[in-house]
Amino acid sequence: LQTSISVAQLVGGPFMGRLCDSRGPRYAMIVSQIGTGLSYFMLGMAWNVPILFIGQVTTILQHVMHCAQALVTHFSDDDARARAMGRLSLSYGLGMVAGSSSGGLLSHWFGYTWVAMYAGVVSWVMIPLSLWTIIESRDHAGITEDSTKKPRGQLSEMLRVVQDKRVFSLLLMQLLVGLGLSVQRSSFSQVMRTQFELSAS
Repeated sequence: LQTSISVAQLVGGPFMGRLCDSRGPRYAMIVSQIGTGLSYFMLGMAWNVPILFIGQVTTILQHVMHCAQALVTHFSDDDARARAMGRLSLSYGLGMVAGSSSGGLLSHWFGYTWVAMYAGVVSWVMIPLSLWTIIESRDHAGITEDSTKKPRGQLSEMLRVVQDKRVFSLLLMQLLVGLGLSVQRSSFSQVMRTQFELSAS
């Protein structure tokens, strides 16, 4: 299941990146929040294993953090961008801590289904907040002259960027780090459950 989610997000990454470029990070953020909420609701309503896997298709759109990074990059100055990215990472980490602890408590009190439903509600509550607080970029407000041009092939553009040695080294490092995190994330709960006889809460 974790592998299917990773594959879906791998497929959706270039699509959401293209959406950020063509329609703006604000639009992509809202689409990502809609997809994230759908994935949680379908997780909570899954009644068998095939439906559980089918429900993960919407994780293709689950790229809220990437959209937030695009927003920070777009609206921050060069001298303040690193500081803004650091604050974004801090808020993301705090959300992970609060979400994990509250999810464990909610699963203990109400069950796993309501945890997924709660996560879906929180994701969709963020949609009107995003519409209200995120400013529309002037570069993506309406149809511009550049938007009428035929976009370049995305795959060829990606391959051209990867040919840069600095980009390739960065991607290789990210691959190794992501591999370790994925192994740890997928096996940690099983180790805690079998080795220490701990429950999910």
